[in-house]
Amino acid sequence: MRRRILLAMGILVPLLLTLYAGWRFQAMAGPTVSRLLNPDTVSGEKTVQEQFLIAVDRNDEAGWEAVSDYFPPEGSTINAGYHAKSKIQLASLFASQGRYSEAENTLAALLRHPTLDSIYRTIVLARRCIVLEQWGKNKQATEVRRELQSEYAELIAENPSGRQFVDRVLTQPEKLLLGLADS
Repeated sequence: MRRRILLAMGILVPLLLTLYAGWRFQAMAGPTVSRLLNPDTVSGEKTVQEQFLIAVDRNDEAGWEAVSDYFPPEGSTINAGYHAKSKIQLASLFASQGRYSEAENTLAALLRHPTLDSIYRTIVLARRCIVLEQWGKNKQATEVRRELQSEYAELIAENPSGRQFVDRVLTQPEKLLLGLADS
């Protein structure tokens, strides 16, 4: 019996020490390849289009935030469009990570932004409704869906090419979920 205990300890103690050393080494190790390729700070590019492409390549919070940081939406209508696109993508990233509160806050803030045009407003309302559904906030989703349907009806009446853009952005299942399929 004593021999078995000594044998078990002779195997377990080195194994546990090896696991502990590996865990400590990893905790103390330098930055990962992912962190080196996508540092927290994002350098500014010459144009908003280039900045957006950097964000697309990175697809992380720092990249999407850098679009508006370096090219404020108040600067031009082009900047305003890229601001909206980057915030929509940031909200999608948050939602894909289960960070629904952050996604909802990003979309709600974007809706309050004075530079947001009706096309992007319609898309933001659609994304917001989807996020609220995923988050289980059905009552809020219903309210946003009503607002979306009203905005979409206005877009149909005032801007047919804008409606076509929205229809290309939203998938058919999303349009069904949002009550826009038969419009």
